[in-house]
Amino acid sequence: MSARNFDRIAPLYDALARRIYGETIREAQAFFLPLISPSAKVLILGGGTGWVLAELLKMRPDLTVCYVEASSEMLRLTRARFQRGEDGGVLYIHGTEDAIPADAKFDVVITAFYFDLFPPDGLRVAIEKIHRAMQPEGLWLASDFVRNRVLWQRVLLWSMYRFFRWLCGIEAGSLPPWETLMTAMGMKKDQEQYFFRRFIKSISYRTPGS
Repeated sequence: MSARNFDRIAPLYDALARRIYGETIREAQAFFLPLISPSAKVLILGGGTGWVLAELLKMRPDLTVCYVEASSEMLRLTRARFQRGEDGGVLYIHGTEDAIPADAKFDVVITAFYFDLFPPDGLRVAIEKIHRAMQPEGLWLASDFVRNRVLWQRVLLWSMYRFFRWLCGIEAGSLPPWETLMTAMGMKKDQEQYFFRRFIKSISYRTPGS
């Protein structure tokens, strides 16, 4: 997955999301953060402008975090959120799931509005790569849009895909069946929460034990 074209929209991304969804996007990202233990090693993929990282470090300041983001501008905006030393435990990586350090094993993975960037086959491969970087009994926090038959949600989803394909060149043209793919990988659903009239869903998963 390539998201370098998100550089174009990075300065406006948060304002645009808030304009459409209010605070719901942030609420969905933050909902399960309290499940993360203070000693966890955390991987954040596609964290955008870094709001979720700032919220997490506010809650758990001593975490070890690997922050992987494909957009260089998003990464710059993330680092700009912190004064010198405030994010001392964070390793920043410009890249995708392909850039996850080969020898790293994480207790927690956070993917917020990340799955929707992939076509189904690409997402299956991405989930496999991420899964290999997790510890047994690890925690995976996922937030994203969900499919349903409500007309206004279908129209909004269609419009978002057309917009981001035109402006950012994303590969996906529709929402992949991310919950099905996570289950097929053996991930066990722990808790779930809906937002924005059941258009957005956050799920905490557990990886299988060793």
